[in-house]
Amino acid sequence: MTGGTRPADIAARLGVSQTTIAFHMRNLFRKTGTNRQSGLIALILSGAAAIR
Repeated sequence: MTGGTRPADIAARLGVSQTTIAFHMRNLFRKTGTNRQSGLIALILSGAAAIR
């Protein structure tokens, strides 16, 4: 998560469950071919053209 914010903190801020955050993160990983938050961020920072 950006700025080192933990998924639990993001869930609380958005008023959703931690399970919801995990669900969406898994989908992002699957759709981008990544498997870690650091890999996802690196892909995003490398530009939209790199996203499959």
